[in-house]
Amino acid sequence: MATDDEGDPAEFEKNLQERIAKLEAMLDRKRTTRAQSAPLAPEERLARQQAGHATVELGELPVPKYPACAFAPETHRVPTDLALLQSCLLVVHGEMRELIIDGEPWTVRRVPAGPIHVLSGRVAVGDPGWTPSEHSRGMPVIAAPLALGLWSADLIVGRRASNDDERVAALQLQLASRTVREWRPLGFEGEVENSPTSKGAPSFGVDGGMTAVVDADLREVLHQDFETGGPIEQAVAEREQATRVHTWRWANVQVRASGSPSFNVLMTSCGWGDGSYPVYGGVDADDAVVALALEFRLWRPAP
Repeated sequence: MATDDEGDPAEFEKNLQERIAKLEAMLDRKRTTRAQSAPLAPEERLARQQAGHATVELGELPVPKYPACAFAPETHRVPTDLALLQSCLLVVHGEMRELIIDGEPWTVRRVPAGPIHVLSGRVAVGDPGWTPSEHSRGMPVIAAPLALGLWSADLIVGRRASNDDERVAALQLQLASRTVREWRPLGFEGEVENSPTSKGAPSFGVDGGMTAVVDADLREVLHQDFETGGPIEQAVAEREQATRVHTWRWANVQVRASGSPSFNVLMTSCGWGDGSYPVYGGVDADDAVVALALEFRLWRPAP
């Protein structure tokens, strides 16, 4: 069958060049992915881990088409090891802590992931590509009031000694100059227990191997942006590509919009990937939540 552009040599040449450009771009992406799957030299690994920051400038924030969260999340409880999590959270910047877990040696270290702006006193976590509906939770809001301002964010990364496989074990948010006295499991706003008598900690779900952390008032904006492939998602994807070290990646994108305070979207890989993960709150001597820890259940049998 003849095509419309066969009678016009200029149009045919234009379409041909566009197809060639698309094929070259696809090949470039495959070469990049293959190169990033190969073992990295320590200095290159470090450079990538520090390349997760970007800024997006928007004219105005879009009006979200989803309501400001009327959905009641169904909570799944998952087994977890709080003592092991606390051991990992004691790792300080620049330290490589060795742990024996299930008889196997691991090293654990802390990777800075930049600040998070808490604007409303509430934080949402979960998969931004998981569109909220009456049948899914979207990004549930952690049921804990938080101080307004900048919170630091660190990734706790574990490396298996036997094969140098690295995974993100936890994400910690911390309010500066406040000391954690005790860690406690936290639930989510409006949650409905699917099995109230089961043991373990309440959890949020991840369906794409990555989780986001964002101020609760901006989560509908984030859902909508990811649903439409908007500028925030594009910036996150670009930074994830820059920090990718085969088994994990992260991004922290600051979003600025006229007439609105700037906010951050922090994305990170979760342990072995998809699953349900608990959130812990670190409380100080006044019983205020001054830290959060998303525990990605790394030390469980791999799926």
